[in-house]
Amino acid sequence: MAYAITCLEIIIRVEKLNQIAFQPLLDALWNFTSNPDLSVWEERIMPFIPDAEILNQEYEYEVYQSLPQALLTCIDEIIEVGRGNLYAGVRTHSPETLESTLQVIEYMTANNYPLPPIENFQRSPFTLQDQHGWGKRVDRAFFQ
Repeated sequence: MAYAITCLEIIIRVEKLNQIAFQPLLDALWNFTSNPDLSVWEERIMPFIPDAEILNQEYEYEVYQSLPQALLTCIDEIIEVGRGNLYAGVRTHSPETLESTLQVIEYMTANNYPLPPIENFQRSPFTLQDQHGWGKRVDRAFFQ
């Protein structure tokens, strides 16, 4: 999840998008790594799912209005990495999140964005003591 969120931060920086406008989304996404109750995270992230029905309702997130559909799809995949972790069994890897993660990486490479260094994210190994890849609850600074 942290890797995918960092990809979005790179996109925002490279495209010189309004970082202040994206801050509520980024805060909600990063809450995944630090919140001990991921059901609270899921509630918090729901208004940010870039779905046409949701965008036209009370949860309209204005920053999405000017984004290309491909980037909205990428944001949706990032959210799906987190949601996939909530409902999938994770042992030595996370097949439920792999496809979404690969979609984010594909978007990054197709648009010539630099990928984050993987070493910053290998500190959350798939071991029993690290909750099978969920890792201990940590702040986003852990991955910087």
